[in-house]
Amino acid sequence: HLLGRTISSFSVTDPKYRKTEEFSPDKMSGWEEKFPGDHVKNSGQALLNDAHLKEMRDMLSVLEGPLGGAPLARWQVRSIRAWYRSHYLWTSRRFQVNRSYIVPIWEERFYYPQIIKDAQNDFERDLHDIASIVDCLCEGDFVDVSGGLLDVWRRYAVHLETAMTVYTDLGMMLYHAYFSYDEHLVLMKSSDAVAKIIQHTNAPGATINACGGFEAFCAVCLKGEGAYLDTHGGFFRRKYSDYLDSVDINIQALAAGDPSRVLDCNQLSRKYHGTPRLSDEVVPFNPLDLKYQKDERFVPNKLDEWTKRSPLHVEESAWVLANCAHRAEVREMREVLELVAARGEAPEWVVDSIKKWWTCHREWTLSRLDILSKYTLPIYEGRFVFPVSLVEALGEIKANILDLAVLIDELKPSDDAWRLYDVLDTWSGYEGNAIRALNLTEPMATVLFHAYFTREEADRIVGAEFQRMSSLCAGSIVHHTGKGRAKAALPMNTLQLQFRLTEYRESSIVHLQALRSGWKKPKYQRRSSVERLYVTLHDSLGDETLQSHDQELPGLIRAQT
Repeated sequence: HLLGRTISSFSVTDPKYRKTEEFSPDKMSGWEEKFPGDHVKNSGQALLNDAHLKEMRDMLSVLEGPLGGAPLARWQVRSIRAWYRSHYLWTSRRFQVNRSYIVPIWEERFYYPQIIKDAQNDFERDLHDIASIVDCLCEGDFVDVSGGLLDVWRRYAVHLETAMTVYTDLGMMLYHAYFSYDEHLVLMKSSDAVAKIIQHTNAPGATINACGGFEAFCAVCLKGEGAYLDTHGGFFRRKYSDYLDSVDINIQALAAGDPSRVLDCNQLSRKYHGTPRLSDEVVPFNPLDLKYQKDERFVPNKLDEWTKRSPLHVEESAWVLANCAHRAEVREMREVLELVAARGEAPEWVVDSIKKWWTCHREWTLSRLDILSKYTLPIYEGRFVFPVSLVEALGEIKANILDLAVLIDELKPSDDAWRLYDVLDTWSGYEGNAIRALNLTEPMATVLFHAYFTREEADRIVGAEFQRMSSLCAGSIVHHTGKGRAKAALPMNTLQLQFRLTEYRESSIVHLQALRSGWKKPKYQRRSSVERLYVTLHDSLGDETLQSHDQELPGLIRAQT
């Protein structure tokens, strides 16, 4: 009833939504020119809504049909879990990003209706309730028992339909009224949050599937808003293929009652084992909720300081940049291991390069996790309750690293190709768990940190972290995120960052490039401290009048060396 009254009386020109005289709701005509017909339903956000709704309806149909009234077989339990974890991670991640980054930008110009926030909180609670049920499902269970999976899913369906309706008919209409299409494109291109949803979840695959296939998606998205993203058709085609092979295949098998359509049960178990999930502590997530407050002396009132400095203060933090570097490394090595395994041989130099690259990765990632556990978390917990589920998610990463260490340390040049495939399979599981765990902990961990600590206090904590941490961590951040972003987030000057970048490239990247190309890397002479200083100064200053460090050094420096 409230929903009906709200929508029927809604108008984007209603003064109760207008926040300042500077921004008026007069941008709608630009959208109508770009999207003749219905500019809201043809937008990228609407396509994501359609994907979310399609997945919800597909599973509801399966629960009410083939799975109703019969005990679950083991393969059905595994398929439900595999499908739902994908659905859970991309949908919850999307609205975490929406709440933490997108809506604050919108609220600079208009008041975001509370009814949308309440509706979103309702279905996010349902997502968590379903996750608890799915994780406890066993062979022989019934989905249609009272209070079981089907009952909760029906409640989720009602709440989700409501949330999508108010988000589209109210939220998106207000956004299109207060932001022009050109401003929208700038926000999309500059927002790392949007890129994260696309690159690190199954959102693209689900969206393409909801559109009716890759060609239909290209006609709707890539010729419109999608053309302005830093992606390409090949990226989306791969995402769609991965989605069909690892996610949609499960719902198809459940609908047909055909276990032969899904992967081997053991493979599914390994692939999705240990996937981190949200818990009661963080769904729905609100950093100002006093349940996180540990001491009355420390109030969560610092976010305004951070937001005024930058709306993307979370994305620009050292925590998130380190996560970006970690995600990049696990993806790069998985791609390299695929190439090495496909070649079918592992000469001595290949095994040596894999081990040296791994030593670098293991050193800085374990160093970071140990610092977080032994130094940073005790500081956090002096002011707020750090969610246990986030600690567990980071613990999963450490466990994966220790498992991989055994396999990689035992690699020998005489091993056959299947040994490489064993490493690749284990690495793929590590990649998936690491990306999910890192995505899960941000932005929640960072937003809580920023709510309870001022920028000055945070800088001291981050500075102490990087003094204790392996220097390779900073080098990886600079290499993967760029000097500009690294300099803004890390407590180091340009020269210090260049030192760490040079060290990281010599310890890691040279081996990665050799493995990728299939050519043995040239023998690398260890540089003296004076030579390293010269190289660093040359690279950091960008002085083209100096000779390249690959050539003979100037006479004075050579003599001193």
